[in-house]
Amino acid sequence: MVVEWKRRCDNNHLGHFFVDIMRRRANEICQIDAATDKEETCASVLSRSIRLAQCFRKLGLVPGDTIVIGGKNHLDVHIPLYAGMMNGLPVAGLDSALKCNELKRYFTLLKPKIAFCEYPMLEEYKNAIQELNLSTKIVTFGGGEYSLAKFMETHQVPQREDQFQVATFNTDEVYCWLVSTSGSTGQPKIVALAHPHLILMTEFYRYKEPKNGERKAVLNPSTLHWISGFFNALLMPINHIKVQTSAPATADHIIDIINKYKPVGTLLAPTALAHIMHNEKHCDLTCFDIIKTGGSKVHKELLAGLKARMRPDAVVQQAYGLSESGGLVMEQGPEDPFASFGTIDPKYEIKLISPETGKEILEPNVTGELFVRGPTMACYYNDPEETKNVFTEDGYLKTGDLFYKDEHGYYYFVERLRMVLKYKGYQVFPPEVEEVILKHPGVADVCVTGVPHRDDVEHVVACVVRKPGHRVTAGDIKDLVAEHLSAFKHLHGGVVFLDALPTTVSGKVARVAVKKLALTAHRE
Repeated sequence: MVVEWKRRCDNNHLGHFFVDIMRRRANEICQIDAATDKEETCASVLSRSIRLAQCFRKLGLVPGDTIVIGGKNHLDVHIPLYAGMMNGLPVAGLDSALKCNELKRYFTLLKPKIAFCEYPMLEEYKNAIQELNLSTKIVTFGGGEYSLAKFMETHQVPQREDQFQVATFNTDEVYCWLVSTSGSTGQPKIVALAHPHLILMTEFYRYKEPKNGERKAVLNPSTLHWISGFFNALLMPINHIKVQTSAPATADHIIDIINKYKPVGTLLAPTALAHIMHNEKHCDLTCFDIIKTGGSKVHKELLAGLKARMRPDAVVQQAYGLSESGGLVMEQGPEDPFASFGTIDPKYEIKLISPETGKEILEPNVTGELFVRGPTMACYYNDPEETKNVFTEDGYLKTGDLFYKDEHGYYYFVERLRMVLKYKGYQVFPPEVEEVILKHPGVADVCVTGVPHRDDVEHVVACVVRKPGHRVTAGDIKDLVAEHLSAFKHLHGGVVFLDALPTTVSGKVARVAVKKLALTAHRE
């Protein structure tokens, strides 16, 4: 079996995989935008992707050149992804709302040849590119001279689409396929390698084939800055219709999509599920064969309530994976304990390490940090120093997540070891928010933390020390953050004013003490 997989991977790459799927499913529906009810066939998706791939070649892009995509889930957003794969171009997905300062952090490492963005974000992309002195070409999803339609018209190659050949190249040299900007540290990172992930996708294809051959809807809530967004874009059209939305994915809207399109499967974050479950609008969950969830701690009450509203034969499944692992490390089986994450995927090796002693934990029911090693592990893109910091010498990733294993080998998630905060499905990194707040002339010191929230996981709170003689207000701080950072990083938990931040013996800010203060202090 290993030899067979090796042979298939040596002769094919992800571009071949995509073209083969689209040609075999040509007359079937590939994708639907639930915000507009527009749908598109596999033949149309393939045609547009080939035309864009031809444009890339006319511009002189060669295998290994990077492109970035910062778009919402409309019918255009995956076309550059598919075109990039056919040409051997690494593709990085970005949150569509990132502003100039945030974009610069990614562009510094990625150095993209082409950047796709929503039309309202054009100036942010222009400014980031100009300030970094890059020669990146911008293409927008929307009107104007930078639009995708205009770009394809200008750079169209006069060649029949059926004569188009997928690029051939050494896959060992084009070592990066997909670059995710989600994950536990927020650094751009390689999350898919050509050979291993072609294997994973083919396995998924065999497993997911419908019993009666009927293509039904599956719901894709993930945008391309999540690794799940990449996999959904590639895997869902194999046997199902990919339903997504270009509108804001509010709970009301997701409920309307579920009620209308009756998807049989989806992967939703616990926060999204909580908002659906607590919404006054009725959501018919009996259409689902399976709902997967993961990314943060899932309370037993939520799982039980979800299962009670689904069909008796339907499955609610917890799953655990990371961008760095390139896929799922463990997922709950139908016979596994209710609140567990199941057992590990046989492709991976894991162990629990005591944060206090650094020694491996072998006894059951003792919490430790999860270390993971496997064939699809990914390093940090153009950042060997950060890669060295999070990987051990023998190749284990230090995940920063705390688990314990019971007597029967089932794993249970406890908490995150790192200081990253979770707001809904997004990750918020306190130093980034603190850096912005410290720009205010009236702020002497600040520590950003989070307070628990029933549906959103955490709300971001800023604990601020004013400079003497300054009367900076909570509104001033909130407005400053809102001006410079995306909405999910805003101070939904409020602002706490302190005379001084608590510190450790070594003089560092005592973040645990700050979190306790934020829980009890008056928040404005």
